[in-house]
Amino acid sequence: MPTPISGQVAVSATAQPLAPTHVEVTAWVLKAPSTNVNPVFVGGVGVTSSTGHQYDPGDSFEYERSTQNGAPKYQISPDDVYVVGTAGDRVTWFASP
Repeated sequence: MPTPISGQVAVSATAQPLAPTHVEVTAWVLKAPSTNVNPVFVGGVGVTSSTGHQYDPGDSFEYERSTQNGAPKYQISPDDVYVVGTAGDRVTWFASP
């Protein structure tokens, strides 16, 4: 069984990836901790507060890779996901490769 991985990103006004390196995962949880003061925004490279999906303090999202005919249907890596927000807030994540 693969070892789970996790990380935290201190958000800023500049979009940055959740992880510095590429690792495909089969399931993960993304969370805006309840200690955040402001919403954070999640999306692809170049995400902004106008284009990203908003996570208010305490919000979370769970992802699990689907299969189609026994083959992976979607491949994703935390470095494919970017976050932006107000300095001082953060995003945490936990994944299973």
